[in-house]
Amino acid sequence: MDMKVRSNKINQVLFFIDAIEQARWPKTETGYGLLYTAWSMAQQSLGRNVSTRIFMAQQGDCLLGHRVQCLMIRMFTQVPYDYFSDENHIGSCCHTVATSVVMDIRTFDVIVWRREKSMQGSGVHLMLEKLAQIEKKNPNIVFLNSPTSILTSKNSKEIPKDIGTMHYPLSFETVQIVGSAMQKVDASLDFVKERLQQPKTFVVKPHQGDNGKGVTLFGDYPVGARDFPVIDAKKYVEHLLYMLDQYGNLIIQEYLPSLRFPQALKHLHPAEAAWKHQTYGEVRFLLLNGELLKDNKGQCLSIALRCPNDKSYLSDSGTSYRTNLTEQEQYFLEHYVGPYYKSNKILLGGGDLIRTADPVRPFLFTDAAQAICGHVVVTGALNGNPYLITQIIMEYCYELASFETNV
Repeated sequence: MDMKVRSNKINQVLFFIDAIEQARWPKTETGYGLLYTAWSMAQQSLGRNVSTRIFMAQQGDCLLGHRVQCLMIRMFTQVPYDYFSDENHIGSCCHTVATSVVMDIRTFDVIVWRREKSMQGSGVHLMLEKLAQIEKKNPNIVFLNSPTSILTSKNSKEIPKDIGTMHYPLSFETVQIVGSAMQKVDASLDFVKERLQQPKTFVVKPHQGDNGKGVTLFGDYPVGARDFPVIDAKKYVEHLLYMLDQYGNLIIQEYLPSLRFPQALKHLHPAEAAWKHQTYGEVRFLLLNGELLKDNKGQCLSIALRCPNDKSYLSDSGTSYRTNLTEQEQYFLEHYVGPYYKSNKILLGGGDLIRTADPVRPFLFTDAAQAICGHVVVTGALNGNPYLITQIIMEYCYELASFETNV
């Protein structure tokens, strides 16, 4: 019978993340924030005769067998959140590294992998397969998140529907049609006509995709947004065929006008509106091992609410403001999403809820995140400390890694 014995020493931690010089928003980059936090924790432990070494590797560097080429972090000269507040520093970094070394990946206690811009398409799958093989043979290594889980669980667009259709937008997936591209287009337009009742506006997005890539509006301009392209009805067929060719299978979905900032609240500052009104916008939630993040008093931490800016239909284009979960949202996350994430070993998961003014459907679960999601540093900042949540995450990983299994 296995017995777990406590070991307080975390020797080595590896981060598979892109170089921060390549990041568009380095100030709040999740992977870099976790890296900085791990380094800071290592510095704090030096006085206790515990020396944790922090390494980083570029995506795809896990190449031959168990060997990985990586860089040891020597020092952070400044706090990234402060350093990158100056736009002159974008494209640079605020850490120093030692000479590149080749390491045996099996010697690491914790491995953090975040899908970055440099890893797309088949490259992601190949990287995860390599890491999954290492995970299978080395169960004592803590992965954030489990590569096996990411490979075997449904994708971010499928998980919300799998959890329950009551809080999922009306949608049609072309993957359901086994046939030609034209047959998929015909079925999509039938859905728009019959299920969506020929709306003025609807959404089409890739079945596989992240960060708003490929999301397209069809129909009329939404209220308050006239500076971005919308596909005219005369070009529905042509553009659907183009998107099928470009992205593969698609999701056709109802458009939710409540995503945008309400005209009726224009007299309020967005920060005040986000705090007082819970009937609009997109909220980004975070779950650690299936549970909501809470303060030391047991209260749920505030979360981020955002709306598209006037020149976009993507919520990523807007500024995040502090809001709290409603009782219905908290219940849904604690009793439905959390258990699902936990059973699928999604250690750090998140997702998006779009709020509405409809009492029957007060929110809709539109997107999940089974890999490490963004907004971790942003959410921390909204709660008073940019690295509040990265600290919670790394402490939790270290706690898991500090148990060694002996026979």
